Amino acid sequence: GYDGPVRPDHGRAIWGEKPMPGYGLYDRALGSQYILGLYDAIVRENCRN
Repeated sequence: GYDGPVRPDHGRAIWGEKPMPGYGLYDRALGSQYILGLYDAIVRENCRN
């Protein structure tokens, strides 16, 4: 398997944020929760096997 860092690599302007270089507060929160959801799904799948 893969053993290294994971991070969202695309940002989006959501909930009224103005697009600027880098990531906005809401976008960072959304990205971290998306990755957490993927991790949770993998853990749950591995527990079933």
